[in-house]
Amino acid sequence: MRNIFLLLVFIFGLSFIQSCNDDGPDIILSPIAQRAIADSSFIYYDDFSYSLENISELPIGIFDTSIDGLFAVEQFLTLDKFDNITGKPVPDGIPDFGGENFQFLIDKANGPYIDYIEAGNTAFLKEHLMTNVFFLMGKSFYTLQVDDFKSGQKERVKAVIALTNSADYIAESDISNFSKATGSNVIVIGLMSSGINALFEECVSKEQVSIGILSSGDDITVREYESAIRKKAAQSEYEGVLKIVGHRAHGLNEAILMDYDYISMLSTETRANYKGPDLVKDIEYVDEVVLERYGFNTSENGLLYTRRNGEYQVLQLNSIENYVRYHVVSMVEHHRRSGSDVPISCILLSDYKFSSVKGLIEKVLVELYNYRLDGMYLYRNSITPNVKLIDPVECAARECYMALRESRNLALRAVRSELDTYITVPALSFDDDSYDEDGGFSYNYRIGRPAGEYKITSKAIPFSTRYLERGKLNYMGNYFPLSYSLIKNSLY
Repeated sequence: MRNIFLLLVFIFGLSFIQSCNDDGPDIILSPIAQRAIADSSFIYYDDFSYSLENISELPIGIFDTSIDGLFAVEQFLTLDKFDNITGKPVPDGIPDFGGENFQFLIDKANGPYIDYIEAGNTAFLKEHLMTNVFFLMGKSFYTLQVDDFKSGQKERVKAVIALTNSADYIAESDISNFSKATGSNVIVIGLMSSGINALFEECVSKEQVSIGILSSGDDITVREYESAIRKKAAQSEYEGVLKIVGHRAHGLNEAILMDYDYISMLSTETRANYKGPDLVKDIEYVDEVVLERYGFNTSENGLLYTRRNGEYQVLQLNSIENYVRYHVVSMVEHHRRSGSDVPISCILLSDYKFSSVKGLIEKVLVELYNYRLDGMYLYRNSITPNVKLIDPVECAARECYMALRESRNLALRAVRSELDTYITVPALSFDDDSYDEDGGFSYNYRIGRPAGEYKITSKAIPFSTRYLERGKLNYMGNYFPLSYSLIKNSLY
């Protein structure tokens, strides 16, 4: 009888979801989302209607797979693109999200997400991404990894921001449909979608356009980005010629993060463990034909090399600036050699960490536009005078601000923002071969989990220093000073 009762409740819940949308198109929910709303016996069930919440007072939720997501959180905290009183798109010297609170979920136990796509297990990834949303839209959390029940209490979020492109690419519609079905009006924004939307609003003309994509290679490929852009073009009924110039910026992410395999400020000579671009003829190599055009900065050991008889034998990039120079010049040179007569007018920075080098990218583009070879401007048919950089983090932050303002759900508090940070850790109830030597999931177990089992395999708990690698506290203070100042007192 109990099972029959639960089945009836579940069916009623689904019919309720359907009836809520009789005046518009049907909302298609994934099975896990259906049960989370309608099946009270389900492990992820909750009242997601926000019926008792004061929406404007709630925090903004952001999730990523590493602490590096604080690059984006920092941008949200410091964004100043609007007049906070009038809402006009004019900076007023006051952070646009001043007084807003944030929740940041580091889904370390289950990342990186691109692994699931490469392994063909997108079904599980879709389900798992929904559990991140359930957590942010929920009110409880595990306080310790060993806990069986959630005893911690937190606020729900009024917006969900997905930082990884793979999350946006795989589950954006699932997450958006879930928010709509709950009636909670939680704003859902993915960086990839936000950047592409801005691309069409600001860069795509009705005739022809060349767009650059600077990709890290750590998430979805340029090919998948191009597919998403062309899908947007079809939806927008764009009838012009759209040229995509994709470039994988191998090593730039790592250089920004000061990864020793890519950059070493203490080194004065070439290194055997160097993994960045070099003179070897591979997909990513330093082309000696255009060596002068890179404009490499050799000061402070920014370029390490050995020469014999005036020729380079080994050449290694050893500064963030030189990584930027190499990749920007390589992208533009590739476009020039393609013979296209449509100059690149816009470059989409597909990785949020690239936001930190926008100034350098702009500087190199200006140099290239003015570069002469034998008295001729070599690149003026390849790039426009003012190439626009599309920063998806800034686009997402602006989109979030405008959506909250339009719905009158900005907090508008004259107090300091708060930042609550959580991290996922593996549950401790599986076979030994499910874990690696560091206590995380083994690769095979992590990507091999099947969809539809609905098990609690990882838990979101409060973030603490025990989950940081050595030296990361200084790293946080240097790269995310405002974010770090908001969480350092809660670290233990």
